Amino acid sequence: MNNAEYPACLRELLDSEIFGEALSLALIEVAKNDREKFQFATFQDMRGNGLTTELG
Repeated sequence: MNNAEYPACLRELLDSEIFGEALSLALIEVAKNDREKFQFATFQDMRGNGLTTELG
């Protein structure tokens, strides 16, 4: 990566973080039961701590 590419790469990273946050919160909202809410909230917490990169 060179200096000219850096802003676009940074923007892509930030956009993916915003999308991931919105998706995780939306999943919690549409959970069918308390177990799903717990699972989605746990996933949200893992995502926030950078742990999901190890899952993929």
